[in-house]
Amino acid sequence: MLARRALAASVKNNRRTVQAAGLHSARAGQQSSSSSRESFRSVAAFAAAGVAVAAVGVSAGLSDAAQAEKKQTVEEDHHEFVNWSATHECRPKNFYVPETVDEVEKLLKQYHTKKQKLRCMGAGVSPNGLGFSGKVAGKSDSNEALMTMALLDKILKVDKEKLQVTVETGVIVGELLDKLRAYGMTMQNVASIRDQQVGGICQAGCHGTGAGIPPIDDQIVEMEIETPAKGKMTLSATQNPELFELAKCGLGALGVVTKVTLQCVPMHKLIEKTTVMTLDEIRPNHNRWLVEYQHLRYMWIPYTDSVVVVQCRRAQEDEPLNEKRFPPVQNSDDVRMEAPRKLYLELTKGNPEPDYLDWSFTKMRDKLLEINPLDKNHVIRVNEVEKQFWKLSEGYRVAYSDDIIGFDCGGQQLVEEVSFPCAGTLELDFMEKLLKRIDAEDIPAHSPIEQRWTARSTSLMSPASSPNPDQIFSWVGVILYLPTAEKKVRTAIKNRFMEFYAMYSDFMEPYGATEHWAKIEWPADAAERKKIRDRLKKRYPLDKFKKARDEVDPHHILSNHIVDEMCA
Repeated sequence: MLARRALAASVKNNRRTVQAAGLHSARAGQQSSSSSRESFRSVAAFAAAGVAVAAVGVSAGLSDAAQAEKKQTVEEDHHEFVNWSATHECRPKNFYVPETVDEVEKLLKQYHTKKQKLRCMGAGVSPNGLGFSGKVAGKSDSNEALMTMALLDKILKVDKEKLQVTVETGVIVGELLDKLRAYGMTMQNVASIRDQQVGGICQAGCHGTGAGIPPIDDQIVEMEIETPAKGKMTLSATQNPELFELAKCGLGALGVVTKVTLQCVPMHKLIEKTTVMTLDEIRPNHNRWLVEYQHLRYMWIPYTDSVVVVQCRRAQEDEPLNEKRFPPVQNSDDVRMEAPRKLYLELTKGNPEPDYLDWSFTKMRDKLLEINPLDKNHVIRVNEVEKQFWKLSEGYRVAYSDDIIGFDCGGQQLVEEVSFPCAGTLELDFMEKLLKRIDAEDIPAHSPIEQRWTARSTSLMSPASSPNPDQIFSWVGVILYLPTAEKKVRTAIKNRFMEFYAMYSDFMEPYGATEHWAKIEWPADAAERKKIRDRLKKRYPLDKFKKARDEVDPHHILSNHIVDEMCA
């Protein structure tokens, strides 16, 4: 996660990168343009040393040439942007970093007139490269252009009475959370990580967990967008309401979102309890827990009988929060890491890397998987020591909500997540059958398979969209880590993951499940792509979406291959 927060963009042709933190402070005078260029060079050293550089909180370091042009563009042969897990990339001809909304408007007019693509990306953390340009991300060059809102990152207004905040959409979620603390406010929920731009996290339909809390797009009260054909538009439940329902989770295709007002909540503390249980222990309690706990997350460990259950409830203002009532984890790091380290020493034949005792569990898991990531029996052994690690990690944490929500989701990975409506204990049946299917097909399923819940969204293009205000959705993500930089092995993992993906797509269909927009992968096979399109047409009002897109962006300059394929 630190790497994702520290590194902004990789432009491989000239090995220039920027630290996101430096660029976000540049306009405020905290860092000069010369030191911004130093940030470029310092982070570029990672790339020169062969370390993967991710496009996180992506901001272009404004070169002298870029400063000289009002369009804030860096024009070279091509730039290359890589998402944080290095699974997708794009090579736009032009890359723009507007500093004002007027510059965004001028760029859109220019590209609308030329009828050329201009994609607006977020922080580059989407597993499928949702924000990238290019017909086939990572596989073909393109003369298409890319821009980022990274320098449009101001907090514009805080309404403490309504508990609402208005921001420019380039602000990073983690930075917004930090600044809201001064007002005694916080966001209703966040995703597992908080390195996204606010605009990106809304447009992609991202979510946290909590059966009473909607995905983040549904927390938008009002938004401003710049469109190629109609210019600036204000959207809310009372202004352009039909477009508002579509554009809240608009995939970046219905306009460039420049400003949003988010509904927040008072800052509060959470009491988090982590335990390891079996499915039989969960079943009689599950529906009660969904109501009782503000946040609930299950982390299923494939090929074991164990589920890591993470429950969070809001602390009452006068409630004593001492360790006697809520005992923290009782075991030391050395005790918790004993089983993973023992397995690592066995597999490395007593020749570990010198710093292995300093590794976190997630890094140790990567190192263990790296030894044989696609061998089912090996993965079972790794999952078993993960079970033991979590069993020794049971206990409580008490802290402010933005310190509790989310978790370290590990290293580079391939992931597919789906959302489906809950009824009874359907989501538990889903998991029980999925784990059996994984075993039957000998899939080397890495851990964990994460399961979360949200309320419905009123955004028509959200995977959790529903007209029923009481509908709850479950979100389930499967994963294969990419624990090595070796190209041949990464390719083999990706090929196996696509087989896993195909199985999961087949399995989920009877449950009415739909892919998370940031995790949908278009297969190479035309027939398989048609199957996905047909499923999306059943789930979403695509005719409405396409009509709105034709009105605000008739040449579809803002859409990339993912959106164009969906609308084909």
